[in-house]
Amino acid sequence: MLRCRRLLVALLASAAALGLRTALAAEDPCAVKLFRWQEDCRNLRGRAAALGALGRLRYLPLNTSGSVWLTLGAEYRFKTEYYNAPDFFLRPAFERYTALGERVLLHADLRTAQGFRVFLRVGRQELDSGGNRLISTRDAGNLRLAFDMAHLESRISGFDAVAFYGRPVLNQRGAFDDSGNPAERFLGAWVQRALWSGSGAPAIHVFFMLRDRNRAVYERGVAADDRRTVGLRASGAAPRWDYALQASHQYGSFGSTEISADGVAGDVGWHPDILGHPRVAASFGYASGDSNPRDNRLGTFDVLYPNLGYFTDAPVFYPGNTLDFQPNVTVELAPPLRLRAGSDIIHRLSKHDAVYTTPGVPLIPGTGTGSSYVTALRYLRGDWTPRPGSSVTLSYVHGGAGSLIRSAGGHPFSYLMFSLDVRL
Repeated sequence: MLRCRRLLVALLASAAALGLRTALAAEDPCAVKLFRWQEDCRNLRGRAAALGALGRLRYLPLNTSGSVWLTLGAEYRFKTEYYNAPDFFLRPAFERYTALGERVLLHADLRTAQGFRVFLRVGRQELDSGGNRLISTRDAGNLRLAFDMAHLESRISGFDAVAFYGRPVLNQRGAFDDSGNPAERFLGAWVQRALWSGSGAPAIHVFFMLRDRNRAVYERGVAADDRRTVGLRASGAAPRWDYALQASHQYGSFGSTEISADGVAGDVGWHPDILGHPRVAASFGYASGDSNPRDNRLGTFDVLYPNLGYFTDAPVFYPGNTLDFQPNVTVELAPPLRLRAGSDIIHRLSKHDAVYTTPGVPLIPGTGTGSSYVTALRYLRGDWTPRPGSSVTLSYVHGGAGSLIRSAGGHPFSYLMFSLDVRL
């Protein structure tokens, strides 16, 4: 434990030192991005040496003309979390815990002026879903969602098109022993286009996804789940507003049962012109439940690969048979420091369907009776960005025991999380 603390102190000191550097400022043409393959450092030609050691790694010319170059990068992630009442203590075998996790990723990006490119990464790949809430980058159980996947991306006449095929990665206990899940496959495609040019212009995103699992668990039982999802997402911004709205329909089969489920999610923010540049927002989500576990139709919506901190940073709740509403406010205390607070109020939709917990299994069975109020997750989160691409986060969540949780014998919980992400 002492060794971990020393490592954490050293990393924080490094992050602070990086924050003093201005070599890679926000306006840099190859600013560090969440998905590293989206970076393009060709405009550093002739400037890299002046940017210091980091700048030279971002642009390494491989010929005298500079038409072939190499970009090197790295990323280190550290996360620790404390949880004093997993699953509201409804499953006594799961006691309070403190978890530590870290990950190192390296990449090399070979580019040419003619357009040929090879991007290599040591570490698993993440999927950029264009903001789709059904596939989110996430750090659940300290390890980020990753895929063994083939991914194609193209831009034609203003349309962004993506197609992919692969399997999610199973996180094993050891190092370098993760593998693709043989019991699951995931493929799909989407097309996105802005309705007109300009910053904040509305964008329409149409998608199709296929997820097949050999084994899935719902209130009605356990069976193979072959599920197709079609949907539409719209997003945009104005000087004082931003929004993202999404609707999905699912069909397919769960064993011998047909699937018919629906999901709706949204986030709307208002930006008043006052001190602190706050964003006053409301988020909401609807994931249908199963109204009759004895008929031939499964109505439970599956959120595919969500951020398990879907409602808050605490990965304690799994969307499905839920209706939630989350008022929240974000304030810029200083340019690199952001504070966010809110409360997410969660109800179950069908009393005949379960309340689900991570990783998508029933926690409280649906008996057809009882309350629908599950919990209110109140949270406070601070994010410090010492330099572009790197961040330090501290988050606290308190989960109240709603009437349904209390009637099942559950208790409130507290969750605390610290994370450090350094990208070079």
